[in-house]
Amino acid sequence: MTPFPFIKLTGSRAVIDLDVKEHTLEWLIVSNQITDFAASIAAWGMVQPDMSLIVNGEPMGWYPPGTPYRIGNDHNDTCYAGMIDVYDREIIGGKGDYEIDGVVIRRIYNTAPLIKWRVRQQYSTSYDKACGIFPSEEDKVTVSLSYEWEERPLEHDIIDGRMVVNSAGMPFNPPSLRRRKIPVYSMTRREIVNPLHKAQIFTNTVNNAEYHGAPPYTLLMDSITTSFDGQIWRVTYNIKERYEGWQTYLLDTGYYERLPNGLLMPILDDVNTPLSEPAKLNGQGRRLMNQEEPGVNVGPFHKYPAANFDELALPNPFALHSIADQYA
Repeated sequence: MTPFPFIKLTGSRAVIDLDVKEHTLEWLIVSNQITDFAASIAAWGMVQPDMSLIVNGEPMGWYPPGTPYRIGNDHNDTCYAGMIDVYDREIIGGKGDYEIDGVVIRRIYNTAPLIKWRVRQQYSTSYDKACGIFPSEEDKVTVSLSYEWEERPLEHDIIDGRMVVNSAGMPFNPPSLRRRKIPVYSMTRREIVNPLHKAQIFTNTVNNAEYHGAPPYTLLMDSITTSFDGQIWRVTYNIKERYEGWQTYLLDTGYYERLPNGLLMPILDDVNTPLSEPAKLNGQGRRLMNQEEPGVNVGPFHKYPAANFDELALPNPFALHSIADQYA
C-alpha cells in the first residue's frame, strides 16, 4: 500500500466527569488505493504506543487499542484507546471501482482513484489497558481483602504480654490455643500471555525477598487461578500474609534417642519396654529428663519453596487510590 496523500484530524471531543472520562478523535482519510478496504486503512494509520499522534502539528494516525490517551497538550493515563472504527467509504475521484457484467465481476482500471474514509476512535476510563504483551504494575487491577481463621498456641497474654503459665509457673500442656485471622489479598487483572505455566511455578511459594514492604517468607502465594474467554485471560492472585512467616517449628519428640557415642537406641519405659507413644527430646537427640516440661521446639522447617514475586509485576495494594481519592 502506498502512503496516503491526505490525513486530517477533523474532530476532538471529550466527556469529563469525576470518575468517567471519554475522549473521541475523528480523522478524514483520502486513499489512492482502490483495493484497500477498512482493515488496511486501520493498519496503515496505526501509530506505535511510544510515538506521538501529532508531529510538527500534523496528525499521524491512531493508537492501538489499550494505549493511554495523549495528543498534543492532552494527557490522561486513566483513559485507554478502544476499537478503531473505519467507515463511510466513498470514491471521490476517478472511476476506479468494480462492475458486474452478468455473473462476472471485473475491475475498471483508473490511473488516479481517490477514496475517502472516516476513522473514529474513543478513549475511555471504561476500557482496559491491553496493548502490553506482558502485564505490568500499572495495569488495571481489582483488589479484595478477606480473612482466614487459623489456630495458634497462646503463649503470651495479648493485652499485657505476660507468659501464659499455670500457678506453678509452667506452660500449660497441652498449650492453650487462640483463633486469629490472617489477611488474604486477591488481585485480579486481564492478561494476554497464557498464565498457566506461571501459575504452576508460583502457586504454594513464599516471597524470597522483601515485597511491597512485607519481609521475606511472610507472604504465601496460595493460588493463582485463571479463566480464558477465547480472547484474553482473567487471572486472580491469592496471597496470604503471616507476620511471623510460613516456616514451621515442631516439638522435638521421638521413639529413639541418640547416645553420646552416636548410637541410636529405642527409648524404654519404666519396665524396659519400647514406648508406644513418642517421648519429648531435649533438642540434642536425648530424652528430656522431665517429660512434664513443655518440651523443645526445633526448626525452622521451610514448608514452601521461595520465589521472586517481583517477576509477577503485581501492584502494591496499599499504594492504590481510587479516582475520587486522587481529587480529595
